[in-house]
Amino acid sequence: MIAWFAAIALGSDLSVTTVGVQAMRADALDAQDTDLLLGQRVRWGLADHLQALVDVRLTLDPDGATTWEQSRVRTLGVRYDHGALLLVGRHALQHGGPRLLDGAQLLVHPASIEALEVGAWVGLAPDPFTTRPLIRPGLGPVVAWSSSSVSASALGEVLWRPSGIDRVGGLFTTRVSWAPTLSLSGRVDWVAADAQGRSGLADGAAAVRITPSDAVRLEAAYSAFSTLLYQTSAVLDPAVQRFQQRVADLDLQNIVLQDSVDPSLQQVVSGAIRVRPTSAIAPLAGATARGRSHADPEERSLRVGPYVGVAGLAGGRLELVADGSWLWAEGRAQIDLGLGGIAELTQDGGLLVDASVRSMLDPLADSGRPGWYADGFVDVVAASGTVISAGGSATSVPSNIVGADVGIGAFLRLQQWIRP
Repeated sequence: MIAWFAAIALGSDLSVTTVGVQAMRADALDAQDTDLLLGQRVRWGLADHLQALVDVRLTLDPDGATTWEQSRVRTLGVRYDHGALLLVGRHALQHGGPRLLDGAQLLVHPASIEALEVGAWVGLAPDPFTTRPLIRPGLGPVVAWSSSSVSASALGEVLWRPSGIDRVGGLFTTRVSWAPTLSLSGRVDWVAADAQGRSGLADGAAAVRITPSDAVRLEAAYSAFSTLLYQTSAVLDPAVQRFQQRVADLDLQNIVLQDSVDPSLQQVVSGAIRVRPTSAIAPLAGATARGRSHADPEERSLRVGPYVGVAGLAGGRLELVADGSWLWAEGRAQIDLGLGGIAELTQDGGLLVDASVRSMLDPLADSGRPGWYADGFVDVVAASGTVISAGGSATSVPSNIVGADVGIGAFLRLQQWIRP
């Protein structure tokens, strides 16, 4: 619903303020946790071709060891776009995938070739996990080409830290489309050298999408990844830091394995098919498959998930889907069966309800009993720009110790959208 509301936005100026609360409880641990949610997004014109941009999302735990449990400051700066693109402050690195930059980026169109962009960036690379500022200076070039059928980009990076080189590498992407029938895409994130002199593939992918008609879509993808991109900064992950500190406090270093990174290569092959006729009331059908290969047999897995359903019920405001999932991992199979639905309860789409239930069976589990999962969500959009979202979920997993390990979660979020 939030995405739908954003899609109908008129004009460029926008401010979205979010406040909320989330709570979770685990019966097996006899523990609960409550967090406050704060967020602010801004896209506001300051002058001709000049905008202020903000994207901040915070999770605060008043009773936790770390009050600022999660901080995600992805954007905090200004953007000038007129003949050339200039970004100053905290922004996502253009054509840089998940990378963030505290600094300056400049992209221009040489010789007025609109499809071609060349530029450079310089500044500090924030912590990739918490987005907190770091003294990790870097710079690099950017080259990109974008037309109606072909796009490609190359970004280079050299990062330093106080003790020396942190990383040298680059990200290369490409996409070719014969719209709307066929599209191909690829990505290679390569580390040429890190602080230990290692090199190799951090992340790579290739995908193809075939759409022979409006009703049928086929997808296939291959990806390979490792933690090489984060080898030198993995200890900055607050979750890893807390886990390592807890292990040390309990003097369990010789018992609990603390392998925070995996330098080996994980490979994944996936495919999907979707059939959705364009009639008013349309049957739905499809399936997904995903297999992971690894040198360690314990890391290999295979998941297959078919689904069927019907859309367009109740005047186009109700959709129902039944799905299943078969997972083979660590030498055992798990089976899930679920039923879900999404309904617009008002003609204008201002009240949306989404709910699902699942049965989870592990045939090799000692208990032999199935677990279950259920959730429900409600979104209310008012003409004034106020959006209220609420939801909850519950999971029960059989246990020979406590009978059933039950986990419960819920959230309530209020957003106010402001436009001139």
